[in-house]
Amino acid sequence: MQEEVLDFAANIDSEDKIHIIFLLKDGNLIYYLYNERKWLKSFIKKLDTQSNIYKYLNIYIINNEINIFYTYANLINQNLWTIEQLIGTKNNWTKIRVNTFLSEKLPNPYYIDYDNMGNIHLVFSAKEKSLNHVYYTFYNSFIKKWNQIPEKISSSNVNNLFPYLFVDSKSNIHIIWSSLNSKDYILNYKKFAPLGQDRYKWKEIKLPTISNLDFIPIALEDNRILKIIFIKNNKIHYLYSKDYGLSWFKSKNSYEINKDLWLLSYSSNSLDEYSIGKKNHLYCKINDKITFYSDKSYKKNSSEKKKVNFEKGNNISESEEDLISEIYKLTKSISETINNIEKDIDLLKEAFKNSHNDQEKNNLMTKLSNFFK
Repeated sequence: MQEEVLDFAANIDSEDKIHIIFLLKDGNLIYYLYNERKWLKSFIKKLDTQSNIYKYLNIYIINNEINIFYTYANLINQNLWTIEQLIGTKNNWTKIRVNTFLSEKLPNPYYIDYDNMGNIHLVFSAKEKSLNHVYYTFYNSFIKKWNQIPEKISSSNVNNLFPYLFVDSKSNIHIIWSSLNSKDYILNYKKFAPLGQDRYKWKEIKLPTISNLDFIPIALEDNRILKIIFIKNNKIHYLYSKDYGLSWFKSKNSYEINKDLWLLSYSSNSLDEYSIGKKNHLYCKINDKITFYSDKSYKKNSSEKKKVNFEKGNNISESEEDLISEIYKLTKSISETINNIEKDIDLLKEAFKNSHNDQEKNNLMTKLSNFFK
């Protein structure tokens, strides 16, 4: 691929098919499918990259349909953002507007997950007057429509940042975010359950006090135990719940990590892995190796870049090295995209220039700068 890539996303399904999408500088949205040792390329549509800014490209395979998400804003009004969905198959796509909202010039990422029925759940933050709030909306897989009125999750009259959403194996929905309390950003949590006494309504559950995190926290399920993984003072810590979010406890275990981390999407086609847990994102360090950080330890790939394990249960064989080599060539062309993220820090600084005091401002900017390194 010779064209300049603005953004990309990838996923792997239960049939060992690899799905990759690229947004090129000229606006072409390209879809690659790897199936039966062959790459199939198709054109999805042309986006208006001359007039709009596009961010946070994602791809999911849900009920055998490809779901592509992205958010965009017009260059003239970079505070009004729209999340769009493209749903369909290789040659038949339908565009759906999910939601339009006010935000900073660089919005927080939105996060998506789906339940056992194929319903899609989405969390995002939007600006309301001078404050950021957390909102939730969903896509009903039966009527194939998005809820038209997003629900406000953050109820306090303070600034709220960095929401994250996770759906566990029982289809419980979990949202975590940070809200300003005096001079500290405190971690908050709400749960939405399809069963039980509190079904079909959001319930706020108190967490052990966690404040002023270094990075966006994530949630995952490990051997039927829910965990909230967070980084503070360059150490990984975690909260855990053995009753699917009804009560939470802080683990005494922690370990130091490298400062230069990324938060990356994670997907697996391993049936063994999904039988005992689920994870959508992991912290990692990228250099000549990829190091994934979790709550207990970290996993490294081989020092040879093309020796990648796609989580099928066995290492990829030598006959599949051409696939890995091709993926490596494609992803290498995206290095400029990663470098451009650092430029967005200036926009983040402008967005939070009205913080309550200088100390709070400095602390927040340090954390944001570390995250986007």
